[in-house]
Amino acid sequence: MGRSIPTSGQLLLAVAIGVLIAAFESQAFGGEISPIPIVALLFLTSVGFAAFQGASSWLCSLGLWLPLPASHLIKMVLHFPDTLYPNTPRSLLLLSVFTLFVSILGFGAGLLLHRLRGRGMA
Repeated sequence: MGRSIPTSGQLLLAVAIGVLIAAFESQAFGGEISPIPIVALLFLTSVGFAAFQGASSWLCSLGLWLPLPASHLIKMVLHFPDTLYPNTPRSLLLLSVFTLFVSILGFGAGLLLHRLRGRGMA
């Protein structure tokens, strides 16, 4: 039977990658970046963790996701300029739900790849 939780190193790596994605979203091109690369990075990194680790990577997918809405929440609370417009609690909630959905989809796609690879199909 496999591990049900990732190691602390795997989780730390996932959070570090999530922080890099959030920093890229905040700083790339002066904060004026399309959300498409951010969504793609979040999706693909979730796929990668699940494809290599299997079901135990669910916590890593959350670790990848959390820094993105957290960075916007911190900016909102501290009244810092933000790339999220309008910077309201409702828009932050919508961003959080959408990016969580993207991360969950990436986890599911990666889990499918992991299982196909285990059967010799991928």
